[in-house]
Amino acid sequence: MKTRTRARACTGKVRHPDRATALVARARLIAGGATRLTVYRCKHCAAWHVGHYGPR
Repeated sequence: MKTRTRARACTGKVRHPDRATALVARARLIAGGATRLTVYRCKHCAAWHVGHYGPR
């Protein structure tokens, strides 16, 4: 089960070294039309990811 969780959390996502870099990436995605995005620190790889929040 842990492998599946880690794969969903990290695989295919960009790993940002800090929150500021992730926020810049989020702003670019929003400017391109993306919605409901948040940045979060990954408990599996300790990097920062940009992901969706709320119901899809």
